[in-house]
Amino acid sequence: LLSGRRFSSVAISQSDIETYHRDGVVCLRSVFPESWVRSLGGAVDDILSDPTNQDREEYTRPGGAGRFAGEMDCSRKYPEFERFVLESPAAEIAAR
Repeated sequence: LLSGRRFSSVAISQSDIETYHRDGVVCLRSVFPESWVRSLGGAVDDILSDPTNQDREEYTRPGGAGRFAGEMDCSRKYPEFERFVLESPAAEIAAR
């Protein structure tokens, strides 16, 4: 479903580009199709629920709200992240 798709119609305005050049950051909402969001969401749920994962760093303060965690090199370890890096519109978006 996800492989082989190209996203030349990703909507990034000239104003978005100017904001990025001026501020070094821009918020781009809804540029990834829901299928990519679901794919990565499922992978993240699996990673966070794996009690044997020793690569994950937990940053949530005891008693704190939400959950904050990090892990390095996900695209090398998890197929969903590798597909996202290689096949999603992320590279096209960054190139603009």
